[in-house]
Amino acid sequence: MKKTYTFKIEKGLRAEKLILEYLERTYDEVVWYENNREKQIAGIDFEFKKNEWTNFYSVDVKGNLKGAFIFVYPEEIAKKKNHRMMHVDMERGWVVEYERIGMIDYIQKSSPPLKIDKNGKKYICFNVYKDNLKNKIEFFRTFPLKNFVAPKKNLSKVLDKYDPIDL
Repeated sequence: MKKTYTFKIEKGLRAEKLILEYLERTYDEVVWYENNREKQIAGIDFEFKKNEWTNFYSVDVKGNLKGAFIFVYPEEIAKKKNHRMMHVDMERGWVVEYERIGMIDYIQKSSPPLKIDKNGKKYICFNVYKDNLKNKIEFFRTFPLKNFVAPKKNLSKVLDKYDPIDL
């Protein structure tokens, strides 16, 4: 069990570092609560704002975007205090962002089917393209991270598809 827990922490930290780079390029002020347990429990990994905004907005980062699929844990996000959620695809460098309260409202109104993970937690698996979430949840969007470098294991998979060039 410890290996899984450590892996999740490392994966989450890598996702947060990717989002930190994005936020710093996009917003004027960014605060990362990497070592603030109280903020992390509240789902606040970062706060960010532009100079013309009065308030900061907060975001909880998850490294669980898999291709077109995000995994949302309704009971977990209902307890959080953050404004936005960002799911990062650690293999491809894409992000799904949305308003947390908007997702909660959508889940309550549409009652999508719940699944149970290996730890007994209930979750919903959304296809971010087929489920048309952009028209159903506030601030829902997908975008690629600039300067994303794919993990080396991915590069070998891509290169394996091609025959070597005979010079």
